[in-house]
Amino acid sequence: MLYHLIVIDFISKKPLLSRLLQQKTRKTESASKHFLRLEKNQFHQLKGEAVTRRRKASSKVLEMQS
Repeated sequence: MLYHLIVIDFISKKPLLSRLLQQKTRKTESASKHFLRLEKNQFHQLKGEAVTRRRKASSKVLEMQS
């Protein structure tokens, strides 16, 4: 009798456990996507700053040559 109650209890809780696990997985996936997006934005920002520095340096070189 007690065994049946434990099994029924486990079966009834299993959908809840799987739903909680899916929510956690979804949150983790969205957090990792957000982090990757931030990383990509930071990369493009640094790349833009490097291009700007290069342009300034080359314009200074051109000024010095003329």
